[in-house]
Amino acid sequence: MKKNIWSILLFMGVVIFWALFFWTQWENVSLKKTISRLTPSSEVIVNSPKAEDCKVTNIEYGVSGNSMTPLIKDGQKVKVLDNYYQCTGKVERGDIIIYESFTTPGPIIKQVRVLSGDIVKFEKWKMVVNGTVLKNSVEDEYVFSEKEVQYMSMYLEDSRMQTGSFFAFGDNTVNSVDSRTMGGLGIDKFKGKVVLDVK
Repeated sequence: MKKNIWSILLFMGVVIFWALFFWTQWENVSLKKTISRLTPSSEVIVNSPKAEDCKVTNIEYGVSGNSMTPLIKDGQKVKVLDNYYQCTGKVERGDIIIYESFTTPGPIIKQVRVLSGDIVKFEKWKMVVNGTVLKNSVEDEYVFSEKEVQYMSMYLEDSRMQTGSFFAFGDNTVNSVDSRTMGGLGIDKFKGKVVLDVK
């Protein structure tokens, strides 16, 4: 009788073991599927474009305002490579961008001055990028208010520009709605790259 009980218990133990084994395997597969849905794909991380997004077209814009003076004057026409950043995913220092801002009714034009990963420090209200004081196209230095410095500093991690963020400024060092009030800009809002060959 005791042998029968032990045999039954042993059989039940084996059945329970295999049942738990297969259940945990199924749970792991289910969990992996859930994680793959929640984790961004590598395409999103590296900003790899979709084929239909990669249609760079030339569009002519008329610039309104003096925020890019003296580099670009009020009323000047510029050529814009629309969808350039969606196609390339590449932002370079000095790029003049058309940016879709939530603070203004239409797109704005600014110049990228600080790239992701740059070392940014503030000395006497001036911005020092990778050891060089930030200047505009005619070598005028940018000078920021205490409030602007505090705001822009939120986008720095141990003096390093956050990954995926860029600072872009108008060439007008005093009067411009740019990263001094908008902070770090993301490439997802870059509408196009300006080419200065249209007079």
